[in-house]
Amino acid sequence: MNYKETAQKVLENVGGPGNVKNVYHCATRLRFTLNASGPVRMDELKKARRVSSACWGAARKSR
Repeated sequence: MNYKETAQKVLENVGGPGNVKNVYHCATRLRFTLNASGPVRMDELKKARRVSSACWGAARKSR
């Protein structure tokens, strides 16, 4: 799987481009702000090649 395929898999598993409100990164992480958590397939996201981990951020935990 190349980087484009990995990106497509990640985008698919966070609910598609319509569910992404914002995306940003630091040196080691890719962070998404999503419109809704319902469409996210966390188990599939964690299985994607080159994804070492996936978790909900502080905003999600407080709900």
